[in-house]
Amino acid sequence: MPTIYEIRSFDAVARLGSMREAAKELLIADSTVSKHVGAIEAKASARLFTRVKRRFVTTKRGQEVADLARQCVEAHGALLAALAPVASQ
Repeated sequence: MPTIYEIRSFDAVARLGSMREAAKELLIADSTVSKHVGAIEAKASARLFTRVKRRFVTTKRGQEVADLARQCVEAHGALLAALAPVASQ
């Protein structure tokens, strides 16, 4: 099962089309993003991105995974918000 970190990296690359931009957004190293994406591709036993010029573009299967990854990231954010303590007034 992919970790939330791998899912977040995959989602960022799918949205931004760049491992470097994904790394900047997530505040992690480019190499970490690459490892996360590679781990998800290994678990899927498929290439989920193709390189077009200097951008990463999802394959058909990659787009399906990206849509689910986006839902996971959003649900994770909602969970964290629900678990956050309510500020005292």
